[in-house]
Amino acid sequence: MSIWFNIQDYISDKYLLYFFVGGRGIGKTYSSFKWCIDDYLKNKKEAIWLRRYDVDLDDSDKEINKFISQYDDVELVYKNRIVYINENPAIYFKALNTARRSASFENVNKIIYDEAIPDEGKQYLYNEFSKFVNFRETVERLRLDENGRPILKANELVTCVFLGNNSSKFNLWTNKFNIKYFELLM
Repeated sequence: MSIWFNIQDYISDKYLLYFFVGGRGIGKTYSSFKWCIDDYLKNKKEAIWLRRYDVDLDDSDKEINKFISQYDDVELVYKNRIVYINENPAIYFKALNTARRSASFENVNKIIYDEAIPDEGKQYLYNEFSKFVNFRETVERLRLDENGRPILKANELVTCVFLGNNSSKFNLWTNKFNIKYFELLM
C-alpha cells in the first residue's frame, strides 16, 4: 500500500461525479494528471483541467511542467494551456470564470476541477454551481452514438472529478449535491 493517493484506485464507470478531499501534498493532483495521461495513451480520451480563475492556471504552469518532465517514454508538450501527447491535444486547461467552448470536446471524457474547494481567504465565483453545470453541459453537448441518437449511458458521458484540500467540511459542492461528509480512515 502506497502512502500516496492514487485516483485510479477509486474511479470506475459507475459514477459521473467524484469528490476527493484530503490533505495538501498527498497526491490528488499528480495522480489525477497521471490518470489523464494514462487514459489518453490507452483510449485516446481527452480531459479538461478546470480551475476557478485564469490566475490559478498561471499558478499551475510550473506544476504541469514538473509533471510532464517525469514522462520519458512519450512526447509531452505543454503550450497555450494544452498538454499535447505526440503532437495531439490531450488535456485542455480552462478557467471556470472565463470558460467558453473554444474547441470540439467530443473526445473529452473527464473534467478535473482542481482546487474545487477554495482555500481560506479565497471564495467561490458568483453563481459557481450554475457556471460549472453549464460548462459541463457545454462540453457534453451533442454526444451522439453511431446511429445519431443521444448517448444516455453513464459510462459514455463526461466524468467530473472534484479535488480539494480539507479546509472545510462544509462547501458548495457537498451542499448542492446533498453529500454527507464522511471520513475514510486508512
